[in-house]
Amino acid sequence: TYFGTVWTRIPLPADEQATEKKLTSVRDGTRVALKGTLITTRPIRQGKFLGLDYVIEAGPKATRFRYRSFIVGDRLIQLVYSGKTGSENSAEVRKFHDSLKLQP
Repeated sequence: TYFGTVWTRIPLPADEQATEKKLTSVRDGTRVALKGTLITTRPIRQGKFLGLDYVIEAGPKATRFRYRSFIVGDRLIQLVYSGKTGSENSAEVRKFHDSLKLQP
């Protein structure tokens, strides 16, 4: 499953440190909501935008959720993939996540 979400009117982070803290908070809240385990996490960047790429495993079938999240202005933008273990690193998932092109 592939999908994207946009949350609007989030409080604007003041700087990169606040942006990283907000993205980490979103990641941790997502893990808790899914009742899952954080498998990987790494900071990413697209132009001037700081983001976070992470994988959470959750559910009775050990579904893997791979998120790519960015804060752009007052929006949290996320691309999400969910599927069986191992599929979260496929070429198709990378292509999907790389399709997001942020504009300054």
